Amino acid sequence: MALARSKLALLRIRSLRQAILGALLTSPLAPDLKGLRGLERYDRAALVQQRRTLRLLSFERK
Repeated sequence: MALARSKLALLRIRSLRQAILGALLTSPLAPDLKGLRGLERYDRAALVQQRRTLRLLSFERK
């Protein structure tokens, strides 16, 4: 369940990032850059959670 949640979070974050990058192509604004930087932080946190969950699952199988 945790793995599915982390994957879903990554999909949402990456979708938002694509939307922000697309908006930046039409009109680069500083607030959009701040939002992009914040998404990077959430992306890293979701990746860490996904790796941790995968590691725990592999330990449980052994």
